[in-house]
Amino acid sequence: MFEHSARKANGYAIWSHPDGKIEEKDTMQCVHCGAHWMVEPGSGNKRGWCKRCNGPICGSLTCLECVPFEKFLDAIEKKSRSDYYTVR
Repeated sequence: MFEHSARKANGYAIWSHPDGKIEEKDTMQCVHCGAHWMVEPGSGNKRGWCKRCNGPICGSLTCLECVPFEKFLDAIEKKSRSDYYTVR
């Protein structure tokens, strides 16, 4: 039976190899950029936790500043709307 490697995983991935071996891993999602990664304890990858969003972050330099993914998408949509609907 699969044992979880994360307390609160966002999902899991299953691979079936040609030799019949099945591999399962938990996945997490960054609350700032939406990136997914496989949880591999002891891998040495530096990840983090945003205390403001109360969620995991992927560790990239752009995600160190707290901008939640939903607010990021709202800003992009607002910018694109203003590009198309400018009043002159």
